[in-house]
Amino acid sequence: MKKLESTNIRYRHIKKDILVCLVLVLMTLAAYWQVQNHDFTSFDDNYYVTENDHVRSGLSTENLRWAFSFEDKEKTYWHPLTWLSHMVDVELFGLNPGMHLVANTLLHAGNAVLLFFFLRLATGAFWRSAVVAILFALHPLNVESVAWIAARKNVLSTFFWMLVLIAYLQYVRNSDFRHYAILVLVFLCSLMVKPMLVTLPCVLLLLDYWPLRRMPERLDDGDGGKGSRQLIKDDRTGKIIHHVLEKIPLLTLSGLLIFVAVFSFKDGTISVAKVPLPIRFENAVVSYIRYVGKIFWPQDLAVFYPFPESIPLWQTLGAVFLLATLSLVFFRSVRSAPYLTVGWLWFLGTLVPVIGLVQAGLWPAMADRFAYIPQIGIYVAVAWGIHDLTRDRIKPVYIAASVAVAASLLFVMTFKQVTYWQNSKTLFERAVSVTAHNAVAHYNLGCALDREKQQQAAMEQYEKALSINPYYARAHNNLGNSLLGLGLTHKALVHLQRAVRLDPLNPEARNNIGVVLTNKGEIKEAERQYKEALKINPEYAEAHNNLGVVLRWQGKNNEAVRHYIMALKYMPDYIEARNNLGKALIKAGKTDMAKNQFKKVLALSPEDNVARRELEKLTQRGSR
Repeated sequence: MKKLESTNIRYRHIKKDILVCLVLVLMTLAAYWQVQNHDFTSFDDNYYVTENDHVRSGLSTENLRWAFSFEDKEKTYWHPLTWLSHMVDVELFGLNPGMHLVANTLLHAGNAVLLFFFLRLATGAFWRSAVVAILFALHPLNVESVAWIAARKNVLSTFFWMLVLIAYLQYVRNSDFRHYAILVLVFLCSLMVKPMLVTLPCVLLLLDYWPLRRMPERLDDGDGGKGSRQLIKDDRTGKIIHHVLEKIPLLTLSGLLIFVAVFSFKDGTISVAKVPLPIRFENAVVSYIRYVGKIFWPQDLAVFYPFPESIPLWQTLGAVFLLATLSLVFFRSVRSAPYLTVGWLWFLGTLVPVIGLVQAGLWPAMADRFAYIPQIGIYVAVAWGIHDLTRDRIKPVYIAASVAVAASLLFVMTFKQVTYWQNSKTLFERAVSVTAHNAVAHYNLGCALDREKQQQAAMEQYEKALSINPYYARAHNNLGNSLLGLGLTHKALVHLQRAVRLDPLNPEARNNIGVVLTNKGEIKEAERQYKEALKINPEYAEAHNNLGVVLRWQGKNNEAVRHYIMALKYMPDYIEARNNLGKALIKAGKTDMAKNQFKKVLALSPEDNVARRELEKLTQRGSR
């Protein structure tokens, strides 16, 4: 009878767990379902998918080799499993951005489910585990990680993070080599998605203290004798050393992957001469408090928060005071409420790799996606803290109602935040409206307006970006290109030359200078600029085409053909290059090959008058 009763209880628990998982998945899908109608953004989606030939061509032996190699990884570090996940998306969905984002959403829902399962298994607390998972699933701070295709590494790495936690739990309960090997393997996979997970072994040490309680907490157990206390102390020290040693292989992997990530990042880190350590420290401590603020009051979220040139002293001192005070309060409660200490240290520690003391690429003051894993520590502290404060004081039904209201508010805010990620224009319009002195947002909004042929509005955004940051090479380049399109050659050249002085390795600016010089008839100097652009980026299709044009004008038709072919190799749908190739082939007497090129143009663009006219000429010539 007792066995039957125990089975029934276990069955009811399983049903409750499954119900929570279903609710988590359905709520997440409902909050993010609109992403299926979203577009790629111009903010890194091009590097990861739309302009990445290896990803665009899907899974293949060559692309698998590329993913695991260190070659040709512009603006990214080594994370082969991230590349593979994008390739799988292309293999399944092609270049349908909505479905790539649906895959992100499913991963996020899976992360929430795995988080619930881990806390449920580790603590036995059903409702508190469910609350943490709900907060994680619906918090608008996570929209950036889900609604941005380039943030795939965030949701995918967290999926492996959660698997590591569950694998560690199984290892703790079984303590055998097989479970430890599984743990190491899953951890290695997580690092091959995103090196930020190097903090995970330290999190496992925190979990040893709570909720797994593998660390002895007191030294005064036993009969109170001096010898007994010494034995307890020795036993405690031995256990701590054992738990640290079992993390050594994981820490070693972490160190190795840090080295690999630094080695593989082609752009390198930002030097302290450019961004001094004092401002990095000031921004770090202020950002910690701002992250806490965003967790409890998620307003004015943006895709990019500009790194400050200076921070008022009162903000830095205030942030240091708040961090020290909160840390002191939580550390003093380590025995009575260990979840507070563990949750706080989880938050502080997992943010360390991205808090900005070491910087690379276009580094922001902070980023919503950086808080994807750290925020879980705060949710744990809140859920367990509220439980202890309200136990036997407030009826559970009122607590449940409060959680439902909070979840509903988060759902509405998340749903609204997702709408801003519809496309590049809506994304950066939002960033401009909720941040100040954001040159990056103005520049990217200008790029989005440029693509919509709103040239005047785009130029205004480039000018705003340059008023904030006069040294913004890309903004100078784009403004120069826009001025060139309006026929303002002299003004265009000033900005383009400024772009090259600021960034000599900017191939776009050199190509655009070549266009200006071509229009002015300075063919030899234009040729030099195009060749410089191709030295920087040998796969720059537009520079190949433009170089082909000036070479053909100089009578170097065979060289021109070679560059047109190169342009089409890197951009098969490049209509101008294909038309130019057709004309060059006519000059070389290869009319059949020329006809084939013009037919391909008309297949791509039936209204193209250049290809139609040239094809008609060739047809009439052939009929005579």
